[in-house]
Parts: sequence; structure tokens; C-alpha cells
Amino acid sequence: MWQYLLKRLLTLPIIVWIVVSIIFFVMRIIPGDPAVLIAGPFATPQQIEQLRVIFGLDKPVYLQYVSWLRALLRGDWGISFQTRSPVLPLLAERLPKTLQLTGLGLVISLLIGVPLGVTAAVKAHSIVDYFSTASAVFWLSIPAFWFALILQLLFAAKLRWLPISGSGAGMWTLDNLRHLVLPALAIGLPYAAQYLRFTRSALLEVLLQDYIKTAWSKGLPHRSVVYKHALRNALIPIITLLGLRIPWMIGGAVIIENIFAWPGMGSFVVQAIYNRDFHVVEGFMVILAALVVITNLVVDLLYVMINPLIRYE
Repeated sequence: MWQYLLKRLLTLPIIVWIVVSIIFFVMRIIPGDPAVLIAGPFATPQQIEQLRVIFGLDKPVYLQYVSWLRALLRGDWGISFQTRSPVLPLLAERLPKTLQLTGLGLVISLLIGVPLGVTAAVKAHSIVDYFSTASAVFWLSIPAFWFALILQLLFAAKLRWLPISGSGAGMWTLDNLRHLVLPALAIGLPYAAQYLRFTRSALLEVLLQDYIKTAWSKGLPHRSVVYKHALRNALIPIITLLGLRIPWMIGGAVIIENIFAWPGMGSFVVQAIYNRDFHVVEGFMVILAALVVITNLVVDLLYVMINPLIRYE
């Protein structure tokens, strides 16, 4: 177990390096000169060339890559072309807001999706089951950006129950939570539909096993059979889905943050892509790749906690 954990930890920087290296070269293939965007429409060719020299854009791509990689290993993530500030503090300032939004969205999706999936599986082929699965299909069919706009129109513009945009003051304050509700729902509800369907199918498969039928025949309480015996064994595929979806939620938060003007990394990175701000995009991908690898590692460890029969050699 510890050997497996050590191997995964050693592969973490390798995977992050591969991902950010790909992004590095992709960003330089995209048409557009960052120096022209920085200088503005009225800059002279001499001013544009001077900016290229300042930011090292006059060098061949492979030399830019070597310089960038050396700086990254020293903890220097580069300078933003737009703000002329170090990238790492800019992203670190916005990371808590992004994690807060995606974290609450994840909690909402699990609290709604898993219990409804359990109910649909226990009451399979009933009206409750049909209604739950039909609702899940409906939510999965709605684009996230459209659902976010509907939430804004209904609860902010029409009913005026909640703020339409922004993040409020502080973190986890009442004002902040009021601003957080709508974007968290916009992220969480579509994923709740996925967890509902996945929980239903996984639990239905377990409920048909012989040991579950034996538990029923022995007269064990309903809650004990479903939650202690069946759901515990159905959690492994659910956790697998969870590990796959967390990175998608962080990536999907980019759209939601832009719609709700949420001051996280998403809206900042979108603007950086438009402006060809290479170092900001590359720094964001370092964080995202690290989160993906760490999430997958945590999922693997949860397998052992849920099912002790699983061992990693």
C-alpha cells in the first residue's frame, strides 16, 4: 500500500510536467502576438519589438520553453503580460473562490444525486423511479450556461431573492453565501443528475446479488440491508465517477464564473486566453493538473477504506 502511494506521488510531477508542456506549445501555436495585444493599436513597431524582448518572446520557442521550465522549478511562474505582476500570487488570490464554488457545487450534487439514486433503485420500476430517471435526463439535457441564465432571470431579476452576480464580502459570510447559492446550483444540479443515474444503476446491480437476498430472507432491517450492505459495495463505481467529475467541475466553473462575475480563476483565465497571456494560462494548467492527479490518488485510497479486500501491490 505504501509502495503504491509512493509511486503515485512520484508520478505526480511527471504528469503535471507533461500536461503543462503540451499547453505551453499549444499556446504558442495559436495565432496572435501577445506583444501586439499588450502594446495596443497605436504602438509603433519599435515599441512592439521592445515588448517582445522584455518578455522573452523574441527567442525561439524551445529556448522560451527551457527558460520557463527552469523558472517553474524555482517557483517562479512568470509575469502576467497584462498586469505585469507575478502569476502565482494572482492565481493564489483567486483559487479559494474557485474551490469554494466547486466545493459547494460538489456537496449539492452528492446530497441530491446519491439519495435520489438510492430511492430510485429501492423503488425500481415504480412511479418514483420513472420520475427520478426522467428528471435526471431532463437536467442532463440542459446546457449549464442556459441553466445559469435561467437562475439569474428567475431568482435574481424577477423574484429578487438573491444577488445576480459577484461574490459578496469575505469568505463564508452571510453576504458571500447569498452570492454563492445561484452559481453553486448552476454547477451542482447537472452533476446531481449524473450521480442519480449512476447510483441507481450501481445499487440495482448490488441489490440483485445473492448475499443481499440472503440478508432480506434473514429479516434484517430495510435500512441495514440497503445502506450498510448494498450501498457500501455500490460506492466504488460512484467514487470512480466522483474522481472523474471533480476536474470537470473545476473546468466547468470557468463558464459559470464568467456568467455570475464570480472572482475566481475561471474568469481570469478566460481573459488571459483572449489576451494570449501565456504564463497565466500555464499556471492555471499546473494547478488543474495537480488537482486532477491528487483527486485520483484520493479516490484510490478511498477504495481501500470502503473495501478492505482491495490491496495495492
